[in-house]
Amino acid sequence: MRKFAQILTKYVEASGMKQTRVASIASISYNYLQRLLSGDRNPSEQVVYKLTEALHLSVEQTGELLAAAGYAPPMNLLQPVPVREQSSIIPSASLKESNPATIITQQFYRLTQEIPETLQAQFFEEMRHLLGYARYKYILSGGASLLDLNLTRSQFALAEQTADTSQHDQSYLDMIAQLIGELHTEPEKEDHQETEAVSQPPEALEDMLSAIDRLTGNILAGEVSAGNYQPQLIMQMFEMLREGAPWEIRRRIAEALPGLCKLDISGAEQLMETLRLDHDDTRGVDIRRRVIEALPILFEVSPLSLPIVLQLLRPRQGDDIYVALASIEAYGDIQTKAKQLLENASNKPHEEDLREVESLATILQQGQMEIAKAQRQLITSWEGTERECLQFSLALHNLLCAPDTMLISLREGLQSPEKLIQYAATRYLERVLHARPLETLDLYQMVLHSTMRRNIRRTVAKALPALLHCLQETSLSTRAHARAVISDLAVDPDMYIRRAVADHAMQIFYIDREFLLILLRHMQKDIDPAIRHRLQPVALRLAQVWLIWYAETAGLVDTKHTKRNQKKALAPFGE
Repeated sequence: MRKFAQILTKYVEASGMKQTRVASIASISYNYLQRLLSGDRNPSEQVVYKLTEALHLSVEQTGELLAAAGYAPPMNLLQPVPVREQSSIIPSASLKESNPATIITQQFYRLTQEIPETLQAQFFEEMRHLLGYARYKYILSGGASLLDLNLTRSQFALAEQTADTSQHDQSYLDMIAQLIGELHTEPEKEDHQETEAVSQPPEALEDMLSAIDRLTGNILAGEVSAGNYQPQLIMQMFEMLREGAPWEIRRRIAEALPGLCKLDISGAEQLMETLRLDHDDTRGVDIRRRVIEALPILFEVSPLSLPIVLQLLRPRQGDDIYVALASIEAYGDIQTKAKQLLENASNKPHEEDLREVESLATILQQGQMEIAKAQRQLITSWEGTERECLQFSLALHNLLCAPDTMLISLREGLQSPEKLIQYAATRYLERVLHARPLETLDLYQMVLHSTMRRNIRRTVAKALPALLHCLQETSLSTRAHARAVISDLAVDPDMYIRRAVADHAMQIFYIDREFLLILLRHMQKDIDPAIRHRLQPVALRLAQVWLIWYAETAGLVDTKHTKRNQKKALAPFGE
């Protein structure tokens, strides 16, 4: 019980109470507490709970102390518990005795403590495969023996574990096969499914759009690296823009700019200079805003590009308020990064870097003065609600170091009757998501359920990379909230929002394949051909994983003689 003793000692010292006082509140003797602190005694589960109450430990601290003592936290510890309710987390004896899952989990905790440290990695790997086997047998095969390869469809029926994935009497393989078929079939358009016409490019441009679409999707999914990047792609994009590419292609190129900045700095700069003057009779200067949003990334990967970045940030004739809002944020981000670089500039260890450091410091100092001046000029160039919105955005940027205060301001902004204020607040939700995930995800759901403004909902879709990160969180409630927000985006009436979800489908494949299957079922009959085109390779990849898993689990493939350097197959339901 050495680990338990160390953790308990830490919490007793942090409480500031005398040990006699702790023992009295926990209804144990002082001598018994001394033996617990020295690691000479194994406490009962009830004693551990009494100690957590006496020390006023949080939910997470309670779980840590229970685990160290060899006990699993009860199910209510997996959910967020208000502070005022943390004194009533002791489960009833009847619940503990009647819950076999809790008992098995407790046994697993004790077993993990008995496994030697040198064997733990091997042990956990084997446990992962055993859990996969159990899931395959009891959920996917209805408890049937996997040695019987002549199972009927009814024996492979899915258990009704969720309403989203188990409404049909068919196996996951049947379901995925149906999804792939649907994605490769032209669906019938339903009047209620769209609020705007689907853009159909001319047939002559279809191949071009498809190539740009694939490249952009791969960049967004992080599947294009410096090693497999082809520089001529930038030149091809640049030529398309010079020849008058349609708006859809220009928009897709603009979406890829943040990723392109990390692959080809000079090429990205050329594209930005061209797209910074973009204008469309129907959609206005939306692409200009996307260029502005990519500029902080360009500065981050290449600080010496600051003069070019600031030149691109200067207002252009025809810029609207949305371009101005993006500029205010970009100025703030660049200024913050410049301060960090200046603080670190004097720490260069080698004298040969001194000239480069001095040159960078000069550029950054001049840039900071120009940014402060440009921010003031930009705000004063607007009047009325637009100026108020720019000032609100600047104030929010200054609150990034105080997430709790910022959340209050964001909630007030989202409840404002002014649509521009709502828009600005929604843009900043992503910035506080990592610090306060649950509260921010609640606000995202409030936005999606309360507004009919497409540009505000599209701002939520822009935060998809951060939302996907929430799917990797250990907190069950955080993952559930993130799933709910992404699910709302996947069925949004605006096709560009649904396209954004399709763009990130391959990333979801590597994070949460069960959730991906739910999304595919929602989006399989989407009338937008671009969405189906982006989902087809994802569905095929999912089917491949399931087929490999089935072959290995059913013994159809001999995995004992697999080459050592061969990549390990993925589990169909995620890691």
